[in-house]
Amino acid sequence: MSTVAFKLPRVNLVAIISGVLGLISMTLPWWGISGFGISLQWGLFTQPTSSSAIDTTSLDRALGQYSLIVIVLALVSIGMAVLGSVYQNDRILIGGLTGYASSLIVYPIAVYFAIVAAEAGTSCQSSSSCLGGPLGSSSGITWGFQIGYYVFITSAILLLVGIVFHRFFVQPGTREQGVSKPSGMIGRKYCSNCASPLPSAAKFCPNCASPISSA
Repeated sequence: MSTVAFKLPRVNLVAIISGVLGLISMTLPWWGISGFGISLQWGLFTQPTSSSAIDTTSLDRALGQYSLIVIVLALVSIGMAVLGSVYQNDRILIGGLTGYASSLIVYPIAVYFAIVAAEAGTSCQSSSSCLGGPLGSSSGITWGFQIGYYVFITSAILLLVGIVFHRFFVQPGTREQGVSKPSGMIGRKYCSNCASPLPSAAKFCPNCASPISSA
């Protein structure tokens, strides 16, 4: 008995979904401040509308500058995730996953330095009203990561799942399925005109009399 091989889809759909989700996350808020009826949210490309209660001009400027690094990292990572899924290249996919992780690590650092830059020389330096880092709360106000950041984490996890799935369950090329075919039919020649089985030494088809190619 022998087995018949067939090709499974070679495009890593999970990795492509990860890339699409990563792009969507970049349009959503990644960090914000809320409390006392105030809700301010910053995305990688967006800033909150002006608020009379809090002057965010310095923070807007600092976050906009530091977010450029994260934008570049995220876009490169998403591009590698899509390319690696189409060309079935694990190295590209792993590079994309590394970029995802780097983006998630760099963004909190960028937020921290943006806060430090925005609060430098302000009166909060001598009080407890300063933002103490990317996450925290003080005097009824809380600040931290928003939905876009967590959606990007989800896309990174999806990419990891896609890499593992295709490495261990869908190998590039063909995979053999357990559909059996009688061994006597393996190597059997058939007429190109009527598809009838041919004797091994036949020069003409016994069914339609077509000449048999020697190829």
